[in-house]
Amino acid sequence: MITAAPAGPVFLDCLTGGHSRCTRADECRCRCHINGRGEGWAQARPVSGGSPASAGGAPAPRRSATETTSAAARAARLAYAFYGVAAGGAVIGQTWVAVEHIDWPATWPAWLPVVAVLPFAACLELLAMALAAMGDQRQRAGEQAYGFRVFSAVVAVLAVGIIVVGHHREPYLAAAFGVLSGSAYLLWLLHGAARRRDALRAAGLLDTTTPVYGVWRRLRHPVWCARAAELARAQGLGLHESLAEAQRRMRAERRRPAIAQAVERVVRADHADPLMAEIASATLDLDRIAEVLERRADYDGWAERLAAALDPRPANRPDGGTPDKPAGGMPTEAEAGTPTPARRGTPTPARRGTRQKTAAVRPSHTASWDVPSAIAVNHRPEWCT
Repeated sequence: MITAAPAGPVFLDCLTGGHSRCTRADECRCRCHINGRGEGWAQARPVSGGSPASAGGAPAPRRSATETTSAAARAARLAYAFYGVAAGGAVIGQTWVAVEHIDWPATWPAWLPVVAVLPFAACLELLAMALAAMGDQRQRAGEQAYGFRVFSAVVAVLAVGIIVVGHHREPYLAAAFGVLSGSAYLLWLLHGAARRRDALRAAGLLDTTTPVYGVWRRLRHPVWCARAAELARAQGLGLHESLAEAQRRMRAERRRPAIAQAVERVVRADHADPLMAEIASATLDLDRIAEVLERRADYDGWAERLAAALDPRPANRPDGGTPDKPAGGMPTEAEAGTPTPARRGTPTPARRGTRQKTAAVRPSHTASWDVPSAIAVNHRPEWCT
């Protein structure tokens, strides 16, 4: 189980991402050493809320530490190679400008001005990188390092400006050497920032990366994706787990105010004194009561009750009764021998002959109305009155 790193020193090797090279692993408080891991906190963090398996039960796919280290090493080698070539081109461009624009003694050979200017041109290019590296180191320690960063940017702008202004008569040379100088500096900054973030994540000082939710999903559901990303960073959830948890919490937040309002009405109704009702409603945490009610709700019981009420079969009525026999086992009037009292609309024996004589005179729809009503009244049980 991965635990949080206690307070203590995190040494330079772990801050720069070199956990396996740390010579004081027994004293280092980096999370990778606390948890007995050396591949970095970004690879050691739990998946789906700390479970080693995904929601489907299968282990979540994860790149091994060797693959991650190899990929990072290849990217670093390419970056350093490009930086060397770009910085060399920028130094050549600055040396060219100095040789052309400075009045050198005529007795000097052609190579001597180049040798005299080359160290200073290289110093100007490397000074920006050195200041950026020092600022990056202070940022890893938790500082902002505004002085180093601003000084580095000023030196870089000065170096690019010298190249562009010195070759202004030749746009190709100005563009080529200026781009080389600027791109070398920007590449150094980006590479240093990436390594700093990895080191801070490994030390537990920076949030982990979130799943990729896609541009289309973020445009359609910005709030949903933002909540899912927040849960993914806080709980280490995956893509689908964070989306499902965010949707569940958003639904609960929309439903909970209605429950809290109902609880407030109940609390106020329980006190006759309006002042006491106001104090009680202001003192109680209505949202907390609503949350407890949500947890204690018997969803299975309500589902069974509604399912029984919606069942069309008479034998499964919730009250146990049927259309022919009332609930509770009460006998019908026919079983008890109780005569059915005459009601309005029910033909009696004395009047039956009169109705039969007048039935031929009445319209057909009147006769069809009397028969069902009479049947319904004669078969109406006593408990329905």
